[in-house]
Amino acid sequence: LFFVSSVIAALITAPVWLPALMQYLASARGTNFLANLASGKFLTNLPTTLPVILCTAAVASALPFFILDKKEERRRSSGWLLLFLLMLIPVFIEPINKMWHTGSYQAFPVRYGYITVFIGLILVALVLSRAPENELQRTSPPILFGLLAGVLALFGLAGWLVSYHLDTLSAYTRTLWGNSESLNWFLLFFVAAFAAYFAVLYLYRFRRISRPVFSIALCAVLVCECLFSGSIYIGKSVHNVNTYQALTSLSGTLPEDQGFYRVKNYKKRSDANMTGALGYPSLAHYTSLTSQEYLFGMKKLGYSGYWMEINSNGGTLLTDALLSNRYTLKYRGDMNDSDEPLFSNNLFALMENEYFLPLGLRISANPADISALPDGPRIETQEYLYRTLLNGQGPLFTKYNSLDSTNLHISTGETNTLNKTGTPATLRYEIPVTDKQTLYFDCFNSLSTRLKEPEDASFNIVVNGQTVEESYPNQRINGLLELGTFENETVTVSLTVLKN
Repeated sequence: LFFVSSVIAALITAPVWLPALMQYLASARGTNFLANLASGKFLTNLPTTLPVILCTAAVASALPFFILDKKEERRRSSGWLLLFLLMLIPVFIEPINKMWHTGSYQAFPVRYGYITVFIGLILVALVLSRAPENELQRTSPPILFGLLAGVLALFGLAGWLVSYHLDTLSAYTRTLWGNSESLNWFLLFFVAAFAAYFAVLYLYRFRRISRPVFSIALCAVLVCECLFSGSIYIGKSVHNVNTYQALTSLSGTLPEDQGFYRVKNYKKRSDANMTGALGYPSLAHYTSLTSQEYLFGMKKLGYSGYWMEINSNGGTLLTDALLSNRYTLKYRGDMNDSDEPLFSNNLFALMENEYFLPLGLRISANPADISALPDGPRIETQEYLYRTLLNGQGPLFTKYNSLDSTNLHISTGETNTLNKTGTPATLRYEIPVTDKQTLYFDCFNSLSTRLKEPEDASFNIVVNGQTVEESYPNQRINGLLELGTFENETVTVSLTVLKN
């Protein structure tokens, strides 16, 4: 009956899960399940996974008391104990942890760890349910003061850790991964909480404290744990809402009767989906079902993207026009003196782009011949679009060569290898600009859905003495980097090369 009813339920719900499954298989999240299991380490990232089950020390402190159980009680508890041990395995063994997440979990290991914790709390409940016979009616003053001192010491330790080591303890909320230092401080509190729980349970089990004192002490330790973990995993993850309020105030400011258009971001200053949340059409997109084909296409066009996130910053004046990017959302700190915003507030401004094409373009090329963008350097892709879609004649882009270099060995004009002298490696360009030009810089190798690329953090870029971007490319900007628009001047571009 179980299997038959499961099949019937699957068939009834197929209109929901089947399209989602098809989209998942075509998304950037799709992976080779067996290859994913075979790759990586045998043990999980313990600084990240261990705090999930150590978040309440009550579970560990209750386990020794099962040794004291009578044979009949031990038999009733054995099933829960075995289940708890089995549910601990994914916390430590990486391939099994991956199987819990159907082979790919990226940066959220042990998201099902709450099941392990819940079963552990059932074990605690079993211990608590076995109250001693002939409970003590009155607790002696020395034990009472000892418990009070222990609980106050635990609160003091929690306060000290949160006050002086919160940034270290909250590594997970900032990076989605723990580290050895955060685990060490977390273990310090866990050991103290374990001792407190064990002392309270022991004193109650062997009739040294009364039930009211036991209940109050147990709740006090629990409250301390909640405040400690809540400060790390809830309080520390709170964001300042000023940026979001400034963005949402720009919603509804653009006219609605101007046909189709899109709004792009000049730089990534907010979540990828924020522009769409304002009610404006945007090519920026981030969900777990982002199409790999879409991600790769936008990367080829010179826009930023990684994993399953596509941002609208990057590209060129040409691609912005072709993709109907009529407006640009700019952070006020990124604005030039010549910028004239349509709408602005203390943090952001909406600008109208100089070049714009409406949605829909009549072309003379055979659509079958241009159904896929070519591989190779992204500037060549720009030239390809110029020729095939706009019947452009001659080059639209000019590639400039560096004037000189320091502490670099350059081979085939593409690969820069650092000499190990300790001297900064630099490249310098001097570009004579007469007619108005917009300059771009690019560092791009291959298409992938990785979180980080080998070429990330390769360059610090300075234009005319002003820093334009550091550690380029990175997750915020790995598309074509706009260096600025110039006319009738010599532009000096200095690159510090940070890696091979």
